[in-house]
Amino acid sequence: MDGLEAKEKSSYEYTHKSNIKFSEVFKFPQLQGKIGLFIVEFVGNGVSGRAVIKKGQLSLVHRSTIAGHLAYIIDQKKEICHGERTGVYFDNKFYAADKDNGRIFIPYGQVSMSAKIIMIHNDFAQLGDFTRKNESYSFSCKFYIN
Repeated sequence: MDGLEAKEKSSYEYTHKSNIKFSEVFKFPQLQGKIGLFIVEFVGNGVSGRAVIKKGQLSLVHRSTIAGHLAYIIDQKKEICHGERTGVYFDNKFYAADKDNGRIFIPYGQVSMSAKIIMIHNDFAQLGDFTRKNESYSFSCKFYIN
């Protein structure tokens, strides 16, 4: 792949004749326990093949509160993400998650806005959609006169 450099390389040599068809299983133990997007490319004898492997996923769940959106990042195991390097980028601003419970507070904006949000947890980031509601100054009152 032009412009990219392999982080790891392996070479395999075969003694099969060139007109013999055979199958082989390749294992990648270096991906064990890691999440991310990995590209595996096989090149040999003028032929190449490529596989894109996606491991892991982040989701954003949120609800509206009186002051803004209360959000959490959920990982592929359906657990709440928290820690030093957890949060979201939205509208050119980073909103960090609480290190202990993962709570992320995103205040309402002047206008409603739907845009992409970047969810980050440790060394993994994922793009998602988010709609920030606008500040609402309206309220309703009922008066009863006797």
